[in-house]
Amino acid sequence: MRQSGESITITDSLANIVYANPATLRSSGYELDELIGQNPRVFRSGLQNRAFYEAMWRQISSGATWRGILVNRRKNGDLYEEEATISSIHDEDGELTAYVAVKRDLTLERNLQASLSSNDSDRHTILAIMREMRPVSSLEAMANLFCRLVTRLDGIDAATFLILHHDDVLGVMGTHGESFFATSPPPTFPASLVAEQVHGGHPATVVDLEDDRWKESTEILALIRDSRAAGAVVAPLRWNDSTIGVLVLATRDERIAKNLPRRLAAFDQLGSYAGSFFGAQLEDQRHRESLRSQVRRIIDQQAFTPVFQPFVELATGKVVGYEALTRFDDGRRPDVCFKDAHHAGLGPELEAACAQAAVQAAQTLDAEIWLSLNFSPAALLGHFAEPVMARANRQIVLEITEHDQIENYAAIRNVVAGLPNCRLAVDDAGAGFTSLAHILELQPDFVKLDISLIRDIDTNLARQAMTAGMCHFAAQMNTIIIAEGVETLAEAQTLLSLGASVGQNAHMLGQGYFFGRPDVLDR
Repeated sequence: MRQSGESITITDSLANIVYANPATLRSSGYELDELIGQNPRVFRSGLQNRAFYEAMWRQISSGATWRGILVNRRKNGDLYEEEATISSIHDEDGELTAYVAVKRDLTLERNLQASLSSNDSDRHTILAIMREMRPVSSLEAMANLFCRLVTRLDGIDAATFLILHHDDVLGVMGTHGESFFATSPPPTFPASLVAEQVHGGHPATVVDLEDDRWKESTEILALIRDSRAAGAVVAPLRWNDSTIGVLVLATRDERIAKNLPRRLAAFDQLGSYAGSFFGAQLEDQRHRESLRSQVRRIIDQQAFTPVFQPFVELATGKVVGYEALTRFDDGRRPDVCFKDAHHAGLGPELEAACAQAAVQAAQTLDAEIWLSLNFSPAALLGHFAEPVMARANRQIVLEITEHDQIENYAAIRNVVAGLPNCRLAVDDAGAGFTSLAHILELQPDFVKLDISLIRDIDTNLARQAMTAGMCHFAAQMNTIIIAEGVETLAEAQTLLSLGASVGQNAHMLGQGYFFGRPDVLDR
């Protein structure tokens, strides 16, 4: 099967992909590990609707072999057409064990555009729209671009892109073309005006502007009537087997209006494509809006508590500093909370709020004890650290995580250089691929070895060798090593020995449960 020129995909009885041959990978553009465990719907283009796939699976599930043409989408977004044969496999007892799909890529045999658009200008235009759609500055800008492209359809004077909100109203996201509205449309409309399309899963529908049923509708359809449009179509936007909005198309041409019913299949495909193109991004936007509300509440209500974990000199056991960490009132893991905040666009603001609370809570510490604060490159470059530093009554060490990408090292160095009484640490060294680049470019005062290097280091020779190398490197750079995640006396003694071998033992620091867990400071 590996040498076959035809694509072969095998799924288990639950339709999860368990095998894909090299021809499948070449046709689809996916890597094998991206397909294993996925449902074959990962290949769907959105041009073939839910009813098409339901009919296909009914035939396969009955034990019959299905043969037909699938219009699929490569990983890079390109469309391709496959002639497919899909069969179910049963064991000796008649139990379903797998499905096998054998597909032949028809790209070289006939052009997809010619296949879909023979004597059909709508489909020809729809394919052109799909090729020209691209990510732009915002969802609204993309919706406006989409509407502009849609008005290339023969006789379509205007298009409006409406999204269904959770409160069952439709909101205008984009519009273009000669306006068929008598006045500017309101920002939202009751979803009841297209209830059948939105909730019933119906295909594209011609709006009969003289029909009493439509005359009783409100807002948007009344505006269409007032504009004396000759005809209009409402096409559902479908994604993940649900309708996420509608596309309203209108024409002023009586001849075009009379022909709209014969064009509904093309309009329905257009709506399905729009749903597939915008669906994931709309869901992500809604998710970001929800996260933004949650994070804003956390910041405004100070719904978190600063805790502190000590840094100690391995040679003497003396506490020389504390790392400020955060525990959130809702009990969620801090890394998840900060990740959500960055996804919502409030990461630097949350970092600054937590750092400010830590600085305030640490006011009672002895003056020679330094405080380590975590800031992302985005927060530093956004100058969120300066107000925090201005209120600190001790030396501050800024920790920059090794996992975060830094586009401009010089800019980071300039920010840190402008902060008073501040030193720099690179966090999580050894956990990724950019540790040495961070260290060489930033020239930090401290390098924190990741817990993955320290765990069981007393019994793991490979980790000892790597840590010894990092200690030697740090000694040459005049940088102090901090070993994170020290949990046992044996680990601490091994680290002390490794530091001594390169002359680092006098300055090597440790952090971990062996020395102290993160906790609030005594008042």
